This record gives sequence, structure tokens and C-alpha cells, in this order.
Amino acid sequence: MGLKRARTTIACAAALIASACSTTDEPAPKPQALLDFEVAAPSSGPTTTLNIPNFNVCAYTSDNGYEMIMDNVKVRRTGLNSWYYEPAVKWPDKPVTFMAVSPMDISINVNPYWHTTLNYRTDNGRTDLVIAVKAHAIQSDGRLRMNFCHTMAKVDISAESAVPDTEVYLKEAMLYNVCVGGEFYFPDFSTTAGHPDIDGCWPYYITEQAHGMFPYYVAGEGRALRLTDRPQHIDNQGNIFLVPFTFAPLYENNGHITGSAIRLTCCFVSSVTGEKIWPDKDTPYQLLPNADNRDWGYIFFPLQDDSGTRGWRPGMNYNYRLTILREGTLPGHSSRNAPGNTVAVETSRY
Repeated sequence: MGLKRARTTIACAAALIASACSTTDEPAPKPQALLDFEVAAPSSGPTTTLNIPNFNVCAYTSDNGYEMIMDNVKVRRTGLNSWYYEPAVKWPDKPVTFMAVSPMDISINVNPYWHTTLNYRTDNGRTDLVIAVKAHAIQSDGRLRMNFCHTMAKVDISAESAVPDTEVYLKEAMLYNVCVGGEFYFPDFSTTAGHPDIDGCWPYYITEQAHGMFPYYVAGEGRALRLTDRPQHIDNQGNIFLVPFTFAPLYENNGHITGSAIRLTCCFVSSVTGEKIWPDKDTPYQLLPNADNRDWGYIFFPLQDDSGTRGWRPGMNYNYRLTILREGTLPGHSSRNAPGNTVAVETSRY
């Protein structure tokens, strides 16, 4: 009897020890931490890691349906790479997809079952719209990095004149039949800072309807810029960012000028006599801003040229150099006896 009781006591003690060891070996569940951000953006250009001021973020889980955990939350810079938002959000125990846009006043329309989008329209062209996606993120020991990349095309224009014995004056430069707005589709993959591969995120069925006019340069009232034989940067607004799109060929058809172009409003004055020599009585009405007078005339330069550039892409800078060699003509109607006006474009990342 005593021996049996002793064996039972030893067995119970061994079971308790084994149970204690098993509990100790199992990893403790990770406590839910607060979501904290850090930002990476291009190292140079208008928007960088150091100067991006804020962003708007949405976040959702997509495990067995989806649940929004951040819905258009405004995140503001508080330091070198420190950020604040409220109310604070804890990491869930599921993977989370984050989508962000800067500046923060642009709303994100979340639809995990189709496309998450934002609607954007160019107002003054000064907004360098950047986005970031972090797909299927899980809680880690560090902060969540949002890699921002450019969605817009940056456009620079310079102009020069090489018309003999003639002073050429520029009143306005208009981007003609370009895309000034559209619906952007967030990619379904995590972005890389500064070097996007998001060409298809501005859908062609939207941007191909490019009939907008954007005033790139406008001289002051009663003023005009005299062009010289050296290229002059003619922008008076600072950096200009526009929605990427595919160009349409420039041509004249049934009295209408269609296609994508840079349209300059100019006049020619003889440097010998001081008299205005263009527009003149033979200038087609399609090249006149005002049919009641011939003070100014249009000169068209096609965006689609022989350089291989057929459209604008996100994150690219397009530097156009316009050379005026003669008066404006209807597209496709240039004289074979006189050189035509020329356009050259250089491209680079910004």
C-alpha cells in the first residue's frame, strides 16, 4: 500500500514538471503594437524623403473578407522621419495592405475586390502627386516603411528664335489637347521609392480622351517675352506636373486642328523697320486667337515627334526645346521652300 502511494505521488510530480516545461517552451503571443510609419521617397527632385510634408492612408485586412482599419487617415510629419496620426491604430493579427497618397487632401476610394482608386484633376500643375503601396504587411519590430513614387510627368519648355531680321515675341504657351485629369488605379504590389513601374495605373480608356488645355506660360497684361537665338526657359509658374497620357497625332482636318501639341501665341516684328510682319492678311483663321484682329498668331509644335516619344510616363521629365524658324502654319501644310519650326525633347527621371 505504501509503495503504491509513493509511485502515484512520483507520477503526479513528473506530470506537473512536464506540464510546466511544455508551457515554458511555447512562444508567448506577440503583443499588439501601435502602427508607426516611416517614409522613403526619391532622393532628388521636387519631392524627397526630407520634404514630403504629409500623406493620406487607407489600410485593410483581406483575410476571409476585408476589414478597414484605417480609412483616409491624415498623417503629418513631426520630425526628420517621424509621423503622427490619430486615433492610434494597433496591428491586427492578419496581413494588412496599406495605400497612401501625398498631399493628404486627396481621398482614396478603397475597393479590394476591384481597384483602389483616386480621382485627380490638374489645377495649376504644381502638385507632384506621389503614392505608396505596402501589400500584405505584418507586424514587425520596426516601423512600417511607405515607399513613395511619382505618378505624374514633369514638363519643361524652352524656346528660341532663328528668324532672320525679325524679333519674335511670345505672349502665351499652351499645352494643347493634353490630359488634365483622370482616375488613378493603385497597383496591387508594393511600390519602390522613386522608381515606379506603374505605367498602366492611369487607364488608357480615360487618358486617351485628352482634350484639355493647360496654360504653361502667360505673359503679364500688355507684356510679351522677346525670344532670342538662345533657348529660354519660358515657364513662369515653377515646376509643372501633368497626368501621363498617350499623344494624338497633330493635324488639320476640315478646318479644325486636332492632336497633342504645344501652342505658342506669337507675333513677328521686323528688326529693320519696326513693323509687325506676322500675323498678316494671309494667316489662316485657325491660327488667329481673335478673328477680329491679327495682333497675334498661333505656332503649333507636335508633342508626338520623330524622337520616339509617344506619350508621357509617370516619374519622367520631358524637356522640350522649341525653335522658331518661320511663321505659324497649319499642321501638314508647311511650305517645302522654307524650313519648318522644330521641336526636340530630352527625357530623364525626376
